[in-house]
Amino acid sequence: VYALFLIAGQLGVGGLQFSVLQRVSYHQDDPAKCSAVTSSALLLATVSASAIMAFMALAAPAISRLLTSPELEEGLLIAVPGLIFFSANKILNNTLNGLRHMRTYAVMQSLRFVLIPVVVAVVTVARLRTPYLALSLTVTEIILFVVLVLYVYGRVFAWSTGTQLRQEFIPH
Repeated sequence: VYALFLIAGQLGVGGLQFSVLQRVSYHQDDPAKCSAVTSSALLLATVSASAIMAFMALAAPAISRLLTSPELEEGLLIAVPGLIFFSANKILNNTLNGLRHMRTYAVMQSLRFVLIPVVVAVVTVARLRTPYLALSLTVTEIILFVVLVLYVYGRVFAWSTGTQLRQEFIPH
Protein backbone atom coordinates (compact mmCIF):
# COMPACT_ATOMS: atom_id res chain seq x y z
CA VAL A 1 0.00 0.00 0.00
CA TYR A 2 2.78 2.42 0.93
CA ALA A 3 4.67 1.90 -2.35
CA LEU A 4 1.51 2.39 -4.42
CA PHE A 5 0.58 5.42 -2.31
CA LEU A 6 3.94 7.08 -2.98
CA ILE A 7 3.78 6.42 -6.72
CA ALA A 8 0.19 7.67 -6.98
CA GLY A 9 1.05 10.69 -4.82
CA GLN A 10 3.90 11.68 -7.13
CA LEU A 11 1.60 11.32 -10.14
CA GLY A 12 -1.06 13.37 -8.34
CA VAL A 13 1.20 16.34 -7.72
CA GLY A 14 2.83 15.95 -11.14
CA GLY A 15 5.99 17.88 -10.31
CA LEU A 16 4.00 21.03 -9.60
CA GLN A 17 5.81 21.36 -6.25
CA PHE A 18 9.05 22.13 -8.11
CA SER A 19 7.42 24.96 -10.02
CA VAL A 20 6.17 26.33 -6.69
CA LEU A 21 9.66 26.11 -5.21
CA GLN A 22 11.14 28.00 -8.16
CA ARG A 23 8.46 30.70 -8.36
CA VAL A 24 8.22 31.30 -4.62
CA SER A 25 11.99 31.52 -4.23
CA TYR A 26 12.17 34.11 -7.04
CA HIS A 27 9.38 36.19 -5.51
CA GLN A 28 9.91 35.63 -1.80
CA ASP A 29 9.71 39.39 -1.10
CA ASP A 30 6.25 39.61 -2.69
CA PRO A 31 3.71 37.93 -0.37
CA ALA A 32 0.84 38.49 -2.79
CA LYS A 33 2.72 36.73 -5.60
CA CYS A 34 3.75 33.86 -3.29
CA SER A 35 0.17 33.49 -2.13
CA ALA A 36 -1.10 33.40 -5.71
CA VAL A 37 1.52 30.82 -6.72
CA THR A 38 0.77 28.57 -3.74
CA SER A 39 -3.01 28.91 -3.99
CA SER A 40 -2.98 28.22 -7.74
CA ALA A 41 -0.77 25.18 -7.30
CA LEU A 42 -3.02 23.83 -4.55
CA LEU A 43 -6.04 24.19 -6.82
CA LEU A 44 -4.31 22.42 -9.72
CA ALA A 45 -2.93 19.68 -7.48
CA THR A 46 -6.36 19.05 -5.99
CA VAL A 47 -7.78 18.48 -9.46
CA SER A 48 -4.96 16.18 -10.61
CA ALA A 49 -4.76 14.30 -7.29
CA SER A 50 -8.53 13.78 -7.37
CA ALA A 51 -8.22 12.14 -10.78
CA ILE A 52 -5.41 9.87 -9.55
CA MET A 53 -7.40 9.12 -6.41
CA ALA A 54 -10.43 8.07 -8.47
CA PHE A 55 -8.25 5.92 -10.72
CA MET A 56 -6.61 4.20 -7.74
CA ALA A 57 -9.98 3.53 -6.10
CA LEU A 58 -11.31 2.00 -9.30
CA ALA A 59 -8.10 0.02 -9.92
CA ALA A 60 -7.78 -1.28 -6.34
CA PRO A 61 -9.64 -4.58 -6.99
CA ALA A 62 -7.55 -5.33 -10.09
CA ILE A 63 -4.29 -4.43 -8.34
CA SER A 64 -5.25 -6.65 -5.42
CA ARG A 65 -5.97 -9.58 -7.75
CA LEU A 66 -2.79 -8.98 -9.77
CA LEU A 67 -0.65 -9.03 -6.64
CA THR A 68 -2.71 -11.87 -5.09
CA SER A 69 -3.24 -9.91 -1.91
CA PRO A 70 -6.91 -9.75 -0.86
CA GLU A 71 -6.27 -7.21 1.91
CA LEU A 72 -4.44 -4.87 -0.48
CA GLU A 73 -7.71 -3.65 -2.00
CA GLU A 74 -9.09 -2.60 1.38
CA GLY A 75 -5.79 -1.01 2.38
CA LEU A 76 -5.63 0.99 -0.85
CA LEU A 77 -9.19 2.21 -0.40
CA ILE A 78 -8.32 3.36 3.12
CA ALA A 79 -5.15 5.16 1.95
CA VAL A 80 -6.52 6.74 -1.24
CA PRO A 81 -8.14 9.81 0.41
CA GLY A 82 -4.71 10.79 1.71
CA LEU A 83 -3.48 11.36 -1.86
CA ILE A 84 -5.08 14.80 -2.10
CA PHE A 85 -3.44 15.85 1.15
CA PHE A 86 -0.10 14.30 0.15
CA SER A 87 -0.06 16.41 -3.02
CA ALA A 88 -1.07 19.56 -1.17
CA ASN A 89 1.57 18.94 1.49
CA LYS A 90 4.31 18.68 -1.12
CA ILE A 91 3.27 22.09 -2.47
CA LEU A 92 3.02 23.69 0.97
CA ASN A 93 6.39 22.26 2.02
CA ASN A 94 8.04 23.64 -1.10
CA THR A 95 6.45 27.00 -0.40
CA LEU A 96 8.25 26.97 2.95
CA ASN A 97 11.46 25.91 1.23
CA GLY A 98 11.16 28.70 -1.35
CA LEU A 99 10.57 31.24 1.40
CA ARG A 100 13.63 29.89 3.22
CA HIS A 101 11.69 28.96 6.36
CA MET A 102 14.16 26.12 6.73
CA ARG A 103 13.58 25.16 10.37
CA THR A 104 9.86 24.90 9.82
CA TYR A 105 10.44 23.08 6.53
CA ALA A 106 12.63 20.52 8.32
CA VAL A 107 10.07 20.04 11.10
CA MET A 108 7.24 19.57 8.61
CA GLN A 109 9.28 17.09 6.55
CA SER A 110 10.09 15.13 9.71
CA LEU A 111 6.54 15.23 11.05
CA ARG A 112 5.36 12.74 8.41
CA PHE A 113 7.89 10.15 9.59
CA VAL A 114 6.95 10.70 13.22
CA LEU A 115 3.20 10.52 12.69
CA ILE A 116 3.12 7.37 10.53
CA PRO A 117 4.54 5.09 13.27
CA VAL A 118 2.34 6.78 15.89
CA VAL A 119 -0.80 5.97 13.89
CA VAL A 120 0.49 2.44 13.19
CA ALA A 121 0.94 1.99 16.96
CA VAL A 122 -2.61 3.22 17.61
CA VAL A 123 -4.02 0.83 14.98
CA THR A 124 -2.00 -2.01 16.51
CA VAL A 125 -3.08 -1.24 20.09
CA ALA A 126 -6.70 -0.96 18.91
CA ARG A 127 -6.27 -4.41 17.31
CA LEU A 128 -7.74 -3.30 14.03
CA ARG A 129 -7.38 -5.60 11.03
CA THR A 130 -4.19 -5.36 8.94
CA PRO A 131 -5.64 -3.22 6.11
CA TYR A 132 -6.26 -0.47 8.65
CA LEU A 133 -2.53 0.10 8.93
CA ALA A 134 -3.06 2.17 5.77
CA LEU A 135 -4.91 4.68 7.96
CA SER A 136 -1.44 5.83 8.98
CA LEU A 137 -0.97 7.34 5.51
CA THR A 138 -4.29 9.17 5.31
CA VAL A 139 -4.35 10.39 8.91
CA THR A 140 -0.72 11.55 8.77
CA GLU A 141 -1.28 13.55 5.60
CA ILE A 142 -4.46 15.17 6.97
CA ILE A 143 -2.72 16.22 10.21
CA LEU A 144 0.30 17.50 8.30
CA PHE A 145 -1.97 19.43 5.92
CA VAL A 146 -3.78 21.19 8.77
CA VAL A 147 -0.48 22.15 10.42
CA LEU A 148 1.01 23.37 7.13
CA VAL A 149 -2.05 25.41 6.17
CA LEU A 150 -2.19 27.05 9.59
CA TYR A 151 1.49 27.96 9.38
CA VAL A 152 1.69 29.05 5.74
CA TYR A 153 -1.56 30.96 5.55
CA GLY A 154 -1.54 32.14 9.14
CA ARG A 155 2.02 33.44 9.39
CA VAL A 156 3.44 33.76 5.91
CA PHE A 157 0.66 35.24 3.73
CA ALA A 158 -3.09 35.30 3.15
CA TRP A 159 -5.16 33.25 0.71
CA SER A 160 -5.14 34.51 -2.85
CA THR A 161 -8.26 34.68 -4.98
CA GLY A 162 -9.60 36.14 -8.18
CA THR A 163 -7.70 37.03 -11.34
CA GLN A 164 -4.27 36.69 -9.77
CA LEU A 165 -5.04 33.09 -8.78
CA ARG A 166 -6.30 32.08 -12.22
CA GLN A 167 -3.34 33.62 -14.08
CA GLU A 168 -0.54 32.05 -12.07
CA PHE A 169 -0.08 28.79 -14.00
CA ILE A 170 -1.84 29.75 -17.24
CA PRO A 171 0.48 30.98 -20.02
CA HIS A 172 -0.19 34.57 -21.05
